[in-house]
Amino acid sequence: MLRRFTIYAFILATAVGGIAIAADALVLTDEERLEAFTDTLTGDVTDQRIDLALDFADPDREPVELISGHTRSFYDDGQGAELAERAHHELAPLAGSEATLLQRTIQINGDEALVAVRVRTREGVIDASFNLTRHGDGWLIRKVRVQS
Repeated sequence: MLRRFTIYAFILATAVGGIAIAADALVLTDEERLEAFTDTLTGDVTDQRIDLALDFADPDREPVELISGHTRSFYDDGQGAELAERAHHELAPLAGSEATLLQRTIQINGDEALVAVRVRTREGVIDASFNLTRHGDGWLIRKVRVQS
């Protein structure tokens, strides 16, 4: 009788554990979403990877401020193409190289998040910070600051 109870308890524990693992795998946390964003910022610098990062920017829904050196630009309704063009232009010198992640920080405070990365490229080390705002289940960039 004790053996049968032990077998049933083991089967039940295994089933509950399996359900918990499956549920965890199906649910993306905010941190996992933002880690996925930082993954788009590293690796081979290609137009496709730049476009993946731009998926987190939608000036029609969330205006974007871009600060690079002493230049500050704003993009809002109808300026998504201009933002994409600027991103591709700014990153063109790095095309074909690899951006290696040196450091990543993700801070989430309610509906606001700060993602900071330090990457090494053939041009040197670049520090970038991204302020994001929650929109539904996802995150959109509202401010980018890049320093090299």
